[in-house]
Amino acid sequence: MTKQLTFILADDVGRTPDTDRLLIRSHVMKGKNQKDTSRRSIRKAKQRKRTSLEQVGHTSAVNQCSHDHGALQRKQLYDRAEERYNSALTIHRPVASELGLATLASHVDREAQELLWKFFTYDWIDNDVFPMDRCVAVERHSFAEKFAWLCTDNTFLQFIILASSFSQDFFQRQVMSETTSLQLQRTLKHLNRQLSSNNTRLRDSTLYVIVNLAWVADISGDSQAAKVHMAGLEQLVHLRGGMQVLKSQKKLRVNVERFGFSWALSTGVVPTFMEAPLHWDSFFDRSWTLPEDDLPIPLNDAVFATIVRDFRCLVRIINEHARANRRLANEVFLESVSSIQHRILHLPPMSHDRIADCLRLGMLAYLTTAFRVLGGTKRPYRHLTAQFKTQIQTLEPKTPFEMDILCWLVMVGVICLFDTKQQWLIPTWTVIIKKYPTWTELRSRLYNITWIGIIHDELGETAFDELTRWVVR
Repeated sequence: MTKQLTFILADDVGRTPDTDRLLIRSHVMKGKNQKDTSRRSIRKAKQRKRTSLEQVGHTSAVNQCSHDHGALQRKQLYDRAEERYNSALTIHRPVASELGLATLASHVDREAQELLWKFFTYDWIDNDVFPMDRCVAVERHSFAEKFAWLCTDNTFLQFIILASSFSQDFFQRQVMSETTSLQLQRTLKHLNRQLSSNNTRLRDSTLYVIVNLAWVADISGDSQAAKVHMAGLEQLVHLRGGMQVLKSQKKLRVNVERFGFSWALSTGVVPTFMEAPLHWDSFFDRSWTLPEDDLPIPLNDAVFATIVRDFRCLVRIINEHARANRRLANEVFLESVSSIQHRILHLPPMSHDRIADCLRLGMLAYLTTAFRVLGGTKRPYRHLTAQFKTQIQTLEPKTPFEMDILCWLVMVGVICLFDTKQQWLIPTWTVIIKKYPTWTELRSRLYNITWIGIIHDELGETAFDELTRWVVR
């Protein structure tokens, strides 16, 4: 058996660096203290078991995905997210030492300290759930703000430990671990205590915890828990004076609106805090005009036509900033999206105008690409997806414009709502690729409606290739 040689640097008098002493000791002690009951032996046994399980899980996943390209695509999304997570944890940041020096809201053990360090090294709530920072100068809760909450709010502290443990389970492809389950109970216990006190229930940190607990329940598929958290969120926003009061607290507001919008698309029920708009006027004044080469969209409903114009203006502004290698100001993005969301959610279905209703559904799905769930996976917006399927299956385009709408609706659907490997999509996609057999040709038609290149080009091309392989297999 070949021995592994390790070289250690020493100074003129034979002293070695402090960082190498643990390495020297491990070599000196190799083969020593090998009792089955020793801490080192137990730890190594656990590591071997975990590695074995991961290898088995990885092999079975690969075997299953080899016959399912859609599943392979999902696995690649998980892997990319896991790679970001793991690579982030290899970067040394001062947060670890700061956590050690700080007086937290309550005592935490060594495992919890490690989970805290992992969360602040890779904050999945900011990094994975909101990807628009590629083209928008997104404003988030600062590290200092969250750090202050760690030291003053025990509920927030317990939730951050929970969120870190939950993401660890997620990236390891395992069901909720015992650590996560116990931490969830601990977090809920502290949250209930905080909500029962007039002095603490209206804290910003309390609202942050509730809305992100709702995300955790939603990502986990626990619809009942998500419903309970949504009810609590509605009540808390009402107690704080409604969304108008939150206008001055943009970071909290975007978190609340984002989940409320997602909830409406999944259940068909608009949360009470997503009030009907005070006015239906255009967000962008007439100085924000669409370029002449943008094809006009014929619409009979003046209110809806204004919403569509605002939506296309926003997309055009994002594309222009992306081409100039600049990011859109956070204020413009948040205010325009909020205005569009509130107005479009309170529009009734347009059964009298088929094309307009297709546009309404497509815009609702399109707005979901402003956020995603952990790992880049798609959230099952059941209510919206059911309406999408009906429109795609029954729409028979008679004009070039109606054909563009059908192409756009299908591509938005496979990017935002459902996998490409859907049997019911085959007849529609057969018609589309007969008309536009290459991605370049189809892509030019999508820009006729609305398309954010920096966000959707790569996703769209991947979906095009998958759908084409699925149809012509």
